[in-house]
Amino acid sequence: MMYFSYINMGQLKKLPVPIPPLKLQTQFATRVAEINALLEQQTNMLETAEQTTAALMDKYFA
Repeated sequence: MMYFSYINMGQLKKLPVPIPPLKLQTQFATRVAEINALLEQQTNMLETAEQTTAALMDKYFA
């Protein structure tokens, strides 16, 4: 038989929630933005490569 423990709102409000310093949050957000920009760049490059491959396949095998 399973037993469940429930946390009420009063207990939940007492739990400490660690928040990193603003400087660290800003650094993290900046790094995430940089990574997203690189991901978008790589996605664009992959699309270009796929289009080029398709065009070459059509040219040589169609």
